[in-house]
Amino acid sequence: MNDRPPGLTARGFPHAPPTRYSRTQQQVKPSGTDTPAPHTAPGLGDPGRRRHSAPESSTRSTRTHFTTRGNRSPPKPTKGATLMTYATNLSTTDNNGKIMLDPEQVHDILVRPFLAQSIASQVTTPVTIDGHTNKVRFPILVSDPQVGWTAEGEEIAQGTPKFDQITVTPTKVAGLVIQSNELVNDSNPNALNQVGQGLVRQITNSVDAAFFGPTLAEPAAPGLEAATTAKVTATAATTFDWAEEAIGLAAGRGYTINHFVANPADAVTMALVKESTTSSRGLLQADPAQPSVKTIGGVPLLTSPHVKAGTVWALPTMAANLVIRQDANVVADTSAFFTSDRTAIRATMRVGFGIVAPDAIVKITLAGA
Repeated sequence: MNDRPPGLTARGFPHAPPTRYSRTQQQVKPSGTDTPAPHTAPGLGDPGRRRHSAPESSTRSTRTHFTTRGNRSPPKPTKGATLMTYATNLSTTDNNGKIMLDPEQVHDILVRPFLAQSIASQVTTPVTIDGHTNKVRFPILVSDPQVGWTAEGEEIAQGTPKFDQITVTPTKVAGLVIQSNELVNDSNPNALNQVGQGLVRQITNSVDAAFFGPTLAEPAAPGLEAATTAKVTATAATTFDWAEEAIGLAAGRGYTINHFVANPADAVTMALVKESTTSSRGLLQADPAQPSVKTIGGVPLLTSPHVKAGTVWALPTMAANLVIRQDANVVADTSAFFTSDRTAIRATMRVGFGIVAPDAIVKITLAGA
């Protein structure tokens, strides 16, 4: 007679609940018996552990997670890491031979150095939009709401401000570097660093050239030369009266000039201008907060080779936006150049310019230009 309570085994232990086994953990029952498979050591088939494992899918996923050796997550870029050294440290690729970095890694080795090096990013307001957004709209206040003196107890007259808007569609700027696998795997890291820095510099130069230089053909984003800006003409090369005039024009429109940007050759000429014929002190003064930066009328003077010689731009930071989409990416591919034993590293960003107050930006033409 069986006197044990229901639900208990012969040894007094409760029956384990039904368990779904993964393919690698499934126990094989002896032929001709319904006895459950015996317990094994923890981690090798223990039901308490197995009941928490997810059932195996009927179809195997084709998605590949990009990890380093040992199936660990890719390491975070260390301080000073560059695009090339970090990309070549990844060893696991997908079925097409590609290595992709996640958005945080791309920001550290591509977007952050770009923002630090680009003069356009320093004189505008950077705006980041979602990678799934194709365009962004910026409202422009055409006229302020009307206000007036109102007696106590009287109705306040309604004022309706007028708005316009501009639409910015970021377009792609990309760089591609192709290197032999011997260089990638065996060379001094400094050589790889230089290649990676050159790729970031290539993108930076493309963006700055579009912003400061002549208007480029599509798909390049239209820059300052395409905008209807205020204009000042310098009457003498030995004074900086043009700077004060530009500051005044922007102030009349409710903006403050935050930077002057000139061609490096013109900046050297300005640096040689003295206070007087009997003084060796230059008119350009060092910024107390950044001694390496010169100022004109208290406004920092930056340089860019993409500014036309004889031209100086006076820019309020709030007058223009630098739009960057979040889908910047870096991909290393060994398949495209498999037969020549080379690796291609591609970096792409989508960038646009939103100039919301062109009449507060001043284009200055130097004397003799």
